[in-house]
Amino acid sequence: MNAEFATIELVSQLDINKMRPIAGFHANALLRQDDWRTIDDAVVKVARQNLSVLDDLARFGLVRPPAGLGLMFSSYEQQSELTTANVDMAADTRAEMSNLNHTTINIPVPIIHKEFSLNARVLMNSRMNRMEGLDVSHAESSARRVAEAIEDMIINGVSLTVNGSTIQGLTNATNRVTDTATNFGGGAWSTAGNAYKTINGMIAGIENKGFYGPYGVYVANNLWSKLRNLISTESGKSEMAALMENLGLATGGQVAYVKPSRSLAAGTAVLFQLTSDVIDIATGVGMTTVQWEEQGRLTSNFRVMAAMAPRVKYDASSNCGVAHATGAL
Repeated sequence: MNAEFATIELVSQLDINKMRPIAGFHANALLRQDDWRTIDDAVVKVARQNLSVLDDLARFGLVRPPAGLGLMFSSYEQQSELTTANVDMAADTRAEMSNLNHTTINIPVPIIHKEFSLNARVLMNSRMNRMEGLDVSHAESSARRVAEAIEDMIINGVSLTVNGSTIQGLTNATNRVTDTATNFGGGAWSTAGNAYKTINGMIAGIENKGFYGPYGVYVANNLWSKLRNLISTESGKSEMAALMENLGLATGGQVAYVKPSRSLAAGTAVLFQLTSDVIDIATGVGMTTVQWEEQGRLTSNFRVMAAMAPRVKYDASSNCGVAHATGAL
């Protein structure tokens, strides 16, 4: 499997806090500490609501600590396997000599961002009328767009190539196990039992590659409702209940969770092992907001931004712990 090492290219370290002028600390700054707290609270609230995939990965320790805005590429080493060990009775029997081969994989770390602006009169009016407070709808909308772009990048990658290096997601990862729901042993999820059979087949597909869980599963929004269907009228159990009862971690199985994702194409699902040799997230800067002024400080511009990238991995034998099903509806 992949042996990862923390190679980080720090081109420069930019202090984000210096891009957040606060009245009382910076001459002529329009925003006060309370204004920034209001904006930050709005961004954090939206991030919590919309960064489900990132939060899931964080719970399994798969989001790397922020390395700074200068992180332009994140690297890991793809490692080959050694030959098997000898088993014999003689102490002086020579074993077969073999060495690890390493290939360095570089992943670009893009900046995901959305901007909005407020004019000086709006900011001053919010300060004069503290009952209404600062309108944060622009900040919320910008944060939502950034969060959606981050999730889409984790699921689908992004069409960005830097020095020959690309950013792949779960559904376009090289060497993932991909097939139709039917070929995974299921079929259209509108038929009772097919969701369970499809996911069970996806597990078998990556077990054959040496990946034994735990697994995370995301399904397209139009498949999510199918998991509420009864697997049979006799059992009275839904597809989801049967799935987690038989395959869930709580009952000795390998599936940690099954959740919907708006980023998945209709009729598709993805299952992957929740370990760092399959996926992790390189982080330069978590979601934050910076500000700059123009037009004689009559306009304050804001950027909600993050710098991060998924690292979906496969080993030197081309084994990848991701299964991707299509045609499930």
